[in-house]
Amino acid sequence: MIRTRALFLAVSLALYPALYPAGYGWAYDARHLERLMETGHCEQCDLDYADLEGHVLTDAILLSASLLQANLVRADLRGANLDGADVRGAMLMEANLGGAKLNKADLRGASLNDAILNDVGLRRADLRTASLNRVTLAGANLREANLGEAWLISAVLENADLRGAKLGLATLRRANFFGADLEDADLRGADLRDADLRKVNLRGANLSQATWTDGRGCALDSIGACR
Repeated sequence: MIRTRALFLAVSLALYPALYPAGYGWAYDARHLERLMETGHCEQCDLDYADLEGHVLTDAILLSASLLQANLVRADLRGANLDGADVRGAMLMEANLGGAKLNKADLRGASLNDAILNDVGLRRADLRTASLNRVTLAGANLREANLGEAWLISAVLENADLRGAKLGLATLRRANFFGADLEDADLRGADLRDADLRKVNLRGANLSQATWTDGRGCALDSIGACR
């Protein structure tokens, strides 16, 4: 199946220059895309603007690849390694990235609404202004990640590691942080209205000017734990 799809892709790529004039928006390297489809391994590849909607890319190796504004809607990226990848502005709505690695990846402005990212590695990833509404990040490693001004409305972050994460001005309304670790996190100006903060560790967290409620019975104790 993979080789058949790869052959079809190769033929399509060969015909593309004849069908569309130069400068039409062709941005990625066709050889890199073909290599990814055939082998699932493409480090430092140029895949900017590539259309990978719905593709199965489980356990793919995309270390430091460039996926600028790529279409990865509903793609299956479980277990994929995208450490250090440039995923700015990419469309990842409803994608499955369970267990994937995106440490130090640049996801600024990416759209990940409704995506599944359980147990994903996002340590020191840059997610500024990214859209993660209704995303599932249970057990994810977001330690020291930058989520400044990101949108995480109704996101599920149960037991996530957010130690030292930057969440300044992030929109976190109705987010589920049950059991998450937010020690030393920067939540200045964050919107935490109706967020579930039960069993959350907020020791050393900066909540200056944050908007938040304890409607679910949450109260900070003497060591900054939300119970």
